[in-house]
Amino acid sequence: HSAVAAPSQVLAFLKALLQLLRGRSPEDEQGGFDPDLRRAEVKPPNQEVEMFTTRYLEERTLTDLSEKVAMLFNIAPQQITHIYRQKSTGIHILVSDQMVQNFREETSFIISSVRDENTEGLNIVLK
Repeated sequence: HSAVAAPSQVLAFLKALLQLLRGRSPEDEQGGFDPDLRRAEVKPPNQEVEMFTTRYLEERTLTDLSEKVAMLFNIAPQQITHIYRQKSTGIHILVSDQMVQNFREETSFIISSVRDENTEGLNIVLK
């Protein structure tokens, strides 16, 4: 199932991308952007309309990443059992603080969730 974006959504996305490539952010216009802020872009799935959301990491830690992902899914961070990074080969690597610290600026992910069979939590996969 693939979503088709409306022309206005594509244009808005391209404008935001251009601002990011120029080293600016939409928050620049409102004076709330801190250029020294380390951030990672995350893209949550949405069945109705493809949606892109940016979440900023105040700290490059697994805890901070878990909190931001939990906000996207509207769940408590404690409901996230594990976060994995899926490599191009399909292998899943358990994310650690060290891996989060090595994320490049403005890293983008597509995020999916899988119910953990052993707990009531979710396993998160960053693609």
